[in-house]
Amino acid sequence: MTDDVPTMTLAQWAHANGRITTADVASHIHAGLRSMPTTKTYARWNARELARLQAARDATHTDYRAAIDAGLVRPPSELSAMDKWRRIAAGCPDNESVQAARRILAKRGEPWPA
Repeated sequence: MTDDVPTMTLAQWAHANGRITTADVASHIHAGLRSMPTTKTYARWNARELARLQAARDATHTDYRAAIDAGLVRPPSELSAMDKWRRIAAGCPDNESVQAARRILAKRGEPWPA
């Protein structure tokens, strides 16, 4: 990678910053459905907690986009072709795509260390 800006997906960024993601919201929904007692108190609590998690998830999306706009993070879609080939070439050498990426890097004058 040519610069010091880390490339992260939303999930990676959220995990590194301790934020709520869609997976957390889905987990709450699933757990709530599995253990739902028939009381109205639980239903109200579950609805409030779900709304809180959804708001936190939306804030995570907004903050991730702001970090991208500020240049603190680079989304994976902005990787150059060479960066993508380097990432693929770092995989298991038995994989055909890894071998192909290493051949491409070698053709571009960047031989992969064996």
